[in-house]
Amino acid sequence: MKGRYTMKRLLLIAVLVTAVFALPAAAANPHTQTLSISPAAPGQNAALVISGCGWQANGSVTVELISPVGASFAAVSTDSSGCFATSGTFETAGAGTYYVQAWEGHGNKPDAKLAFTVS
Repeated sequence: MKGRYTMKRLLLIAVLVTAVFALPAAAANPHTQTLSISPAAPGQNAALVISGCGWQANGSVTVELISPVGASFAAVSTDSSGCFATSGTFETAGAGTYYVQAWEGHGNKPDAKLAFTVS
C-alpha cells in the first residue's frame, strides 16, 4: 500500500509542476492572431490586401510577404479592435507558393502565418 500511495503522490507532483511551467507560456500571448488575404485566390501580378485580427489594440504589426522572387515587409497599425488591413503595399509576382507572416513586437518566430498558391 505504501508504494501505491507514493506513486500517486509522485504523479500528482508531476502534474502540478507541468501546469506551473505551462501557464506562463500560455499567458505570454493572450491573443489569437489571424491572417487572411484578399482576393482569396489571387492571380499573377495581382494587388493583395493582407488583413488580420486578434492583435493588440492600437498596436503595430510587421507583415512580411515571401514570394518565389523575394520578400517585402510593411509595418501596419491596428485599430481599437486589434485588426488591420494593408492597402497598396503587396502584390503577387509570378506563379508559385507565397507565405505571409506577421509579428507583434520583436519575436524570432511569427505570431501568425499562412501560405497560398498563385497559378
